[in-house]
Amino acid sequence: MAKSRLVRWLHLIGYATTLIVVVELVAAGIYGYRVWQSEQQMRMRAFEMTRTHARPLTSEDLLEADAVRSLASVRQTAGGAKDALHYVAMPSFSDWYAMTLYLPEDGDTANVALVVVHRDAETGAVKALEPHNFTVPKAEYLRATVQLDELTHDWAGEVDDCFDGTPVAFERVKGGAITSAVGNAECSAHYRAVNQVVERLITPHAPKDLNIFPEWWSEPATPSVPAQK
Repeated sequence: MAKSRLVRWLHLIGYATTLIVVVELVAAGIYGYRVWQSEQQMRMRAFEMTRTHARPLTSEDLLEADAVRSLASVRQTAGGAKDALHYVAMPSFSDWYAMTLYLPEDGDTANVALVVVHRDAETGAVKALEPHNFTVPKAEYLRATVQLDELTHDWAGEVDDCFDGTPVAFERVKGGAITSAVGNAECSAHYRAVNQVVERLITPHAPKDLNIFPEWWSEPATPSVPAQK
């Protein structure tokens, strides 16, 4: 009788242990699924954020309010130009560059309005804006924008795990169409290529006092131009 009772208790302990194991396995499976689901959602958001959009840039795209204001300060120079490129490069620990390149109605050059956003090396606060205006040959502008259009047409986006680097954003105006995108020129081969097209277009024609470094990195300078409110 005692032996029978012991056997029953052993069976109960076995059932309880099995139940605990099953519950733990189910819980682990649910947790694993939720982690996978979260990762998939993050991937989808990353692709959505970095793909080429058929719309203008928005403040949500650029993220940094200072970048939005800086780009707005030069973008208005293009007016209603039917062929233009608005571009901003935002190195994490350096000065920023916001620019608009556009074709006027006639002439053999494209106009460039560029502002260097001087930032505090420690806090990142805007210290001053340094404006520049110059031109690039029309043929070079057209060649560069054709390259840019080919690179960015229907770009599906990618997963970008960078927290620093050189975030860049562009808005392309061509005829009645507008496309835009945001990415990181240091961490993404695609956006590095996009950035190089812009750098190689403007660097040879920039004023001598405008030092343009690869991927826009430089030591934040102490500018003499006061920040615009």
